[in-house]
Amino acid sequence: MERLLPRVASAVVMLIFAAVTSPSVVGSYAWMVIALTGVQAVFDAAVRQVAVGAIRDHAGIRFLRRYSVVFATSGPVLLLLALLAVSASATNPHHVFWPLAPIVLTPTCIAVATTALARMQADGRWRAIALIQTVAVTTSLAITLPLVITTQSALGPALQALIVEALNASMLIIVARRVIVSPAEVGEGVSPRREFFAAAWYSGLGWAQSQADRMLVGALGGQRVLGLYSFSWSLSRNVGDALSYASVNVLRPQLLRGDEIDDERAHQVFHTSLKKVCLLLAAVTVATFLGATWILPLILDERWEPVFTAVPVMSLSSFALVTAWSLTPMLVRAGRLRTALVAKVIGVLLAIPVGIVAAFDLTAAAWVALAREIIVTACLAFAARRTVHARAYLAPASATLGFGLLIAAYQYIS
Repeated sequence: MERLLPRVASAVVMLIFAAVTSPSVVGSYAWMVIALTGVQAVFDAAVRQVAVGAIRDHAGIRFLRRYSVVFATSGPVLLLLALLAVSASATNPHHVFWPLAPIVLTPTCIAVATTALARMQADGRWRAIALIQTVAVTTSLAITLPLVITTQSALGPALQALIVEALNASMLIIVARRVIVSPAEVGEGVSPRREFFAAAWYSGLGWAQSQADRMLVGALGGQRVLGLYSFSWSLSRNVGDALSYASVNVLRPQLLRGDEIDDERAHQVFHTSLKKVCLLLAAVTVATFLGATWILPLILDERWEPVFTAVPVMSLSSFALVTAWSLTPMLVRAGRLRTALVAKVIGVLLAIPVGIVAAFDLTAAAWVALAREIIVTACLAFAARRTVHARAYLAPASATLGFGLLIAAYQYIS
């Protein structure tokens, strides 16, 4: 729920945003989403790999405090530069700059809650975290949905991202004050800085892998095609990505408990987690197919027609994504995260054909993107071959193949 709610809210806002605007307006917002997710990948996604362990160590706590200051200041600067670039390329820069301006402050809200979130995750306060997200998302929707409809601009989606993170950070900090790390759990240890930088490279390359195709789509096809592609990605992957990140957030503290869990038990936990989340993703895939095929055409006009067939194919990528992200803590546990960087480099390179194909055929690009995610996951599985048994991949592989054949057959017949 902690990861799912903001992404569902984002998908709802994007659906209404698309219905009342045009692919070009959505495309300008998509450029800022690319920038925001890039900043989050290098900072927030990376620190989450080490924060739960760092919170139990004096050196780790000092690192998290320094990290929060750096991210809170540098994140907005990077987004402001991106916003200036996006605005400068528009026909009317002011009509692009001011509606998107609120998104610039989002990294600051994320940064100040880093330590509080890590403390609550380490203490297993998932219900409280989910409740906080529920309040933040509900409030943001109540504020921004009317703005989306009345202004018919990017102001609503931009404010929605900021309000969710601001409310979430405020409540996390307040609640986390009651979470006490006992002295027995805290001791002098190795600073997590080195592992953070490795995770930052890993997450940054992962972002480049997933976003390089969007940047190429925007460069080759323009804001209209980028709007179509980004909207398809938002509808098809928001829920699946949320489930993937959520499963990893729960999986990571269980796997990174040092000597408390042996390798065989770690593999069992990994295998069970992957099977459960794949069952959830299967339900999401069916719902996405039904919604894209029969519901979206009732809401959106013919300008959005390529989205209807691309969305079901893109949703299949979630099975590969959850496998790749679940492998990350296993690689961290084995001290082999750096060996997985080559997989991310391959993913970035394979984004080139995705971007080229998307400029001409959105559905074909979705199939190419799916193949790219499968290849990258296979590379990660190879890096973790000494830690993870091959049978652990049966669930995601079977689901991807089965649903892929069914969707391909339906599209061929229709």
